[in-house]
Amino acid sequence: WITNYPGKAVIRAVSCAGTSVQVIKEKKTVTVVGSQDGSLTVNVSESGALQSTVQKAIGTSEITVLKVKTSNGVLLNDEDISYLRELNGLQKLDLFYAGCSGLDLSGNTSLTSVILPKSLEEIQPCAFKDCKGLKSIEIPASVDRIAANAFVNCTALPDSIKVWGVEPPQITGT
Repeated sequence: WITNYPGKAVIRAVSCAGTSVQVIKEKKTVTVVGSQDGSLTVNVSESGALQSTVQKAIGTSEITVLKVKTSNGVLLNDEDISYLRELNGLQKLDLFYAGCSGLDLSGNTSLTSVILPKSLEEIQPCAFKDCKGLKSIEIPASVDRIAANAFVNCTALPDSIKVWGVEPPQITGT
């Protein structure tokens, strides 16, 4: 059993045998607590709902590790990306299963690790500008273009970056 939000949940256990249903345990109310270690996985079912989804799940606690998934063709929009950029204290961000057409995380100095969306086709100019703590980035095979200055002032990045592709992406500019 997996829950998306802390709060009260009602559980009713039943057993199905043939065509009859037998109630094993009548309704039981349990309290679900949010993440205690700052890590969170959320499934966003509507563009623009990332912030409210995260706040329902973790409240006012600081998030250090965030895994975002989207469903039913939902794409993270500019509002969602702005929220990610402003999450001070966020160190690890996994967007592999999130729909996203563009990504600008510039200026987030707390990020140390990013896994880009598997549907992302291009890393835009200055997308990670001034992400000075960024030490690791995984680029999926779908990325075929990396714009000029995408990683400007990413002083912690190593000389080589992991790209999951058969052919390297085209790098535009200098």
